[in-house]
Amino acid sequence: MDNKFKFKLGVNVTDMSTGFKGMVISRAECLMGCNRYGVQAPVKKDGTFGEHWNIDEGLLVQTSPGPVMFRSKSRDGGPSIRVNRR
Repeated sequence: MDNKFKFKLGVNVTDMSTGFKGMVISRAECLMGCNRYGVQAPVKKDGTFGEHWNIDEGLLVQTSPGPVMFRSKSRDGGPSIRVNRR
């Protein structure tokens, strides 16, 4: 089955049922034919990660005109830029 995804990685979306907002960071095609998206909330003011939810495609609306972040060119799945922490 050739499943097409409605949302690109890196776009901002909102869950219409809960109001949860975040960026699409993953996509999955489920066995029963539905598409689910991993949505990550923004980083909190204290520097910790926001919540991450997996949400069905039909509940999401796109809130940015295009990707606000693009995939890394790194082939190992990790970040392409090193962060220098002291």
